[in-house]
Amino acid sequence: MLARLIAGTETPKAKTLAGHLANWAAALALAGITQARQREVVAKVKRILDAAGVLQSKTISAEQARSVFTKWDAEKRRWSAQTKAHYLKALNQFLRHASLPAIRITLPVIRANKTYQRGALTIEQASALVTTTSSSPATFRGLSGHRRALLYRLILTTGIRRKEAMALTPAHLKQSRLTLLAGETKNRRQAEIDLGPALSTELATLTGPLFPGTWGDRSAVMVRRDAAAAGVTTSHRLDLHSLRHTFITWCAAKFRIEITQKLARHSTSVLTLDFYTHAKNDDINAAAGALEDELNRCAFRCATQSEKGHGENTPPLKTRRKTTKKMRPIGVEPITYGSEDRCSIQKSQVKI
Repeated sequence: MLARLIAGTETPKAKTLAGHLANWAAALALAGITQARQREVVAKVKRILDAAGVLQSKTISAEQARSVFTKWDAEKRRWSAQTKAHYLKALNQFLRHASLPAIRITLPVIRANKTYQRGALTIEQASALVTTTSSSPATFRGLSGHRRALLYRLILTTGIRRKEAMALTPAHLKQSRLTLLAGETKNRRQAEIDLGPALSTELATLTGPLFPGTWGDRSAVMVRRDAAAAGVTTSHRLDLHSLRHTFITWCAAKFRIEITQKLARHSTSVLTLDFYTHAKNDDINAAAGALEDELNRCAFRCATQSEKGHGENTPPLKTRRKTTKKMRPIGVEPITYGSEDRCSIQKSQVKI
């Protein structure tokens, strides 16, 4: 056979996708990839190949891959666009290792997915949720009503994520500030989160894990039960991540977008504006009305000044004294949480 191969009279047999998958798993181990990561990506690719029925074939087409994702969308448990993107990325990494053409397809996005249903609570709704939960005698998977209320307050005032809150202990709390290690955050970077004085004092009195129990994988059920007890009803999905949406929406209404982005710990302001801030129709209509009123006031001032400028007692142009007006800041009002004030600068006109 070797002689025939050298002479070019016989071509080697092409491996099946199952054979390529075994070689890829061995290559991942030699590359220093952790065993958990190896099992994860190999299982993703094998699941796609099994669903498409091409394990013993020599290649997989774009139509076969698309049919797999469409089949998963039709199942009772719908897959998010992010999850399908991870599966497709693992499949293309495997195909590049096997020297096969990569698959370029547009993944179907289900608009009814939970990602597109989250919104923000109002101040009244959030206050009712925290107050009612704090006096609740019920315990949800090891988390008492008092600690659930502290968890809601923490997310509403800092925007901390669910998995980050699950790992909190008294060691993370240092002088009214939470210090998260690099391995405990989503972007794998150390984060320092400032707390309000009242919340930091209450958290400092707790011992052991700040939020113990097995509530993490059923947190949406926990929030919905507490919201129902508080009489809070919304048209969007309500879970702990919705409270993070609420925090970012409140920040966007009070601060500049670059400040809101830093508080949310987002990589870009596009993510902050497009996905995490929610404007209500009443706010939009009020903003449009405010702009119209401002335009009308400006037009009225211009008309009044024009009438005064053409009066009989108006001095000639050459005898008018030229003056320039300069705006000088007098004082700055600090931002107070829970009030309607904004950070403003009072100005006075000084003739020079």
